[in-house]
Amino acid sequence: MGPTWTKLTDKGWELFPEGTHGIVADADYVPTDRMIANFDKHDLHIGANKLLYKLWNDPNAVSDVRKMDWIYRNMPGVKVTRRVHQTVTAPPFFSTDSIRVEEAHSIDILELGGGYQLRTMSSRGRNIRYIKLLELDLQDLPNDPRTLYYLADSHRGVFMAGYNESESPPPAPLHRLPPCTATSKFADNVTKEDWNHLDTSIKYYKKRLAVPAPRNNFEETYFTMIAVAELSERFLQDYSEGFKYYQKAFEFDPERADPQFYIGQRKRLNGDLKGSLKPLLTAARMKPPVRSVFQWVAMYDCISTVELARTVHSLLTSEGYSDALTYSVRAPLSPRHRCTTTRRLSPC
Repeated sequence: MGPTWTKLTDKGWELFPEGTHGIVADADYVPTDRMIANFDKHDLHIGANKLLYKLWNDPNAVSDVRKMDWIYRNMPGVKVTRRVHQTVTAPPFFSTDSIRVEEAHSIDILELGGGYQLRTMSSRGRNIRYIKLLELDLQDLPNDPRTLYYLADSHRGVFMAGYNESESPPPAPLHRLPPCTATSKFADNVTKEDWNHLDTSIKYYKKRLAVPAPRNNFEETYFTMIAVAELSERFLQDYSEGFKYYQKAFEFDPERADPQFYIGQRKRLNGDLKGSLKPLLTAARMKPPVRSVFQWVAMYDCISTVELARTVHSLLTSEGYSDALTYSVRAPLSPRHRCTTTRRLSPC
């Protein structure tokens, strides 16, 4: 909890005044082997207020990593805000009013399973627990963009739990079903209350978009747009709203192919083959950009091409439409790798 961690940082500064830095970490954080072998104490920049380090979910992964800025300069005034998805804040040095953040290149931390997120709890129960804590955070920090985002994300998590095979089916299913319900194996797990969580999720996502956020929330803003779009088109069958927010996301970050892929896929599934061709072709031509989180590499490697091929094949077999062959020949597609995932390849 943020307030408790703030007390711990104060206590740490009191007990270790000779130390230069402190790190706020969950109990399931441990140094990786590469850090034990390569750590350099001079990597702890004494001229910075906070330091970024790499947090790994898999010690053998090459991309499953995110950067955390939870190493702070040992000085009074450091505090942790929020109860969920906390942030470490540090005061500026006396000589300047700015906050300086550097990156430590030899600090790699492994996040083990378990921890405060209680991963052994069902996703429904965990997200309901989060919602209660996040509502308290929102009282302390009204219109806080990060809290609004995770409130939306947690309400979405409750709804999505009904589509998770590991969940126990809740009682009294409501037949307000997504597209392709004949193949939606877990649709009957979704209750009326769950659908209310979906509506609340979209409401909070849109509130998040209405609040100006700092530049370092760039990717969070992008995924907020994607979330509104996907929930609208996939579960509410509100395709105009879905296409609207996919397009917003693409205009916001035009180097990511995901929005064009989803627009094309949905149009193909809805039978608009000609309309799906252009966005799928756009997605298939794009190369993966450098981004910090949730980069769907397989889509760039092969899935967007598979989806385009489906459309081209359908158009070629449609009487009186031969332009698809021209599109398929002219598309300057880079060499593709073997497809290793079926994530959202097709819900039908």
